[in-house]
Amino acid sequence: MKNECDVVKDLLPSYAEDLLSDNTNQFVKEHLDSCKECRKVYDGMKKINYNKEDDEQIEINHLKKYSRHMLVLKVVLVILVFIIITLPLFFVIRFNLNKNITSKAINNVNEYKNVNNYLLQITEHNIDFERNTESFHNSKYFYKDNQYKKEMHSETPGVNIQNADSFEYGNINSKEKVEIIETQKVCYNVKANYILQKKDGFLDFMMIALQPFSEDYGTLPNIWFQAGYNLRTDKYNGRKCYVLRLGDKSSYGEIWIDKEQNTLVRTVDEIYKRSYNEKVYSIKSDVVTNEDVTLPDLTGYTIKDSEDNVPSEYIGIYEQLGICCIKGGTIIYKYSLSINSR
Repeated sequence: MKNECDVVKDLLPSYAEDLLSDNTNQFVKEHLDSCKECRKVYDGMKKINYNKEDDEQIEINHLKKYSRHMLVLKVVLVILVFIIITLPLFFVIRFNLNKNITSKAINNVNEYKNVNNYLLQITEHNIDFERNTESFHNSKYFYKDNQYKKEMHSETPGVNIQNADSFEYGNINSKEKVEIIETQKVCYNVKANYILQKKDGFLDFMMIALQPFSEDYGTLPNIWFQAGYNLRTDKYNGRKCYVLRLGDKSSYGEIWIDKEQNTLVRTVDEIYKRSYNEKVYSIKSDVVTNEDVTLPDLTGYTIKDSEDNVPSEYIGIYEQLGICCIKGGTIIYKYSLSINSR
């Protein structure tokens, strides 16, 4: 019997793996049924095998989990690389598209610098939501052969504006001009120690509206800032326009450019439902007559002389900004570049 047990014990590993022939397998099985000692050895062997299988399964599960983590990491890395590559490309493409549109509008304004006859009109609508007030301004700039006229009209519903209608006549690069306050029937002959109006001064109002794209802030700041404008198409008074918008619903700025004529049409600024400003631009060439820029008959007007001298160190600044004069502590009007900046 002992010899048979020795033989069976030698065969147990193969028996456990089901590697024996049918006859040998039957022999071992019958022996295990009758021999408690060999059965005990076999049961212990199976337990060891089960533990090995559990360890192997744990290791397999760990490898599977590690593989899943590596797969997720690879996907994340691919996405990050894609973003790193495409995001700058997106900004460059968007910058070039916006720049191309606005460059044509800027070139259109610059072309008027060589025109000797044009009329620029700017209508402005302001709303102060906090004070519940609104105002309207209509400005016309007539230019013909170095002579000009400014025509200003302001209106605030429910408010009597003393300077609601005013006119200015003069010559380009001159230190003299005539200002007429129509509502008061007063005429001021103004003499200054600086040039009061330059030829391109009227066009600066349009250039300032396009300032986000006309100024050079450096390559990277240009791309970052100008690409931040969202571009869409829309219609204004029947005209198809590109609309460049910066901001969200509560606070934003918009620049409207005619798609066909490449001209500045409109700007809109709204700040957190506190204030709203809209300007509409119109410029035409060869429409100004001599009568438009010729001083009218001032019979019945009060004529006053006025000086508008500034310290010598500020003359260059005044000539650059086109700051208008002050009489008796009252600002007749002040159309410097800064008040129209966006």
